[in-house]
Amino acid sequence: MATLPPGQLTFGQIRDLALRRLGNPAQVADAGTVLSQILFELYVSWEWPFLNTAINITLTGPLFTLPIDFLKTQHDRGLLLIQIDGAQAFGQVVNETDPFTFESVAGGTGNTASLSSSFGVPQVWTVNRAVGVGKLFPDPTGHTIIANLRYKQLPVGDVTPPDPNNPLSKDATVPVFPYHLYLVQSLFCEMLKFENDPRQTVQESLRDKQLTLLQQGAHPIYSQVPVIPLDDDIFGPTFSSDGGGEGF
Repeated sequence: MATLPPGQLTFGQIRDLALRRLGNPAQVADAGTVLSQILFELYVSWEWPFLNTAINITLTGPLFTLPIDFLKTQHDRGLLLIQIDGAQAFGQVVNETDPFTFESVAGGTGNTASLSSSFGVPQVWTVNRAVGVGKLFPDPTGHTIIANLRYKQLPVGDVTPPDPNNPLSKDATVPVFPYHLYLVQSLFCEMLKFENDPRQTVQESLRDKQLTLLQQGAHPIYSQVPVIPLDDDIFGPTFSSDGGGEGF
């Protein structure tokens, strides 16, 4: 999907516009920190198609380094094998699991019969967020596997607060979040709280309506998976012989 055009305001312009509306332009340091937190919460709390990205990675061992801006995979087909030792993998998917399930399978306490015949081609993986790596099973050591990782990014530059000793250090940054007038309104509302300003309630209502409209426009048809498939290992196959399910 083509990305949206970037917004036209810099970090510094967004901050200054909000402070100008506030009527207190001296709150530069606090406003910069708050703006970074607003961006963080927007990115992690909502699904924005413009944050979806993909990269090719090479798998040669049981661990691979995740991108520094990795937040989570986009969907169930987040890790797709492209080539195995130079041969086409025909879209083979490595299933992502939670760490507990992964350790149960990789440690031999789960049902590994179907995995033992994979000859080092990973079939399951999980994320170790503490150290920023993906863990694979079976171990592909001895093979060279090219995979495509489709993930939601967390723009590190946007969510990192300005240096307290240099609150203008991010002024030239253009946030990845493209709806910059919303950022002005949101920062304005947060700074009203510092001032105990009576405009807060009305302005927060306008902010919330603006976010609702933005979300509607940010999700054009087919920009997200309309149906999330169920995991057959958990839910089992669909019944079709009893007049329900596929045969209904």
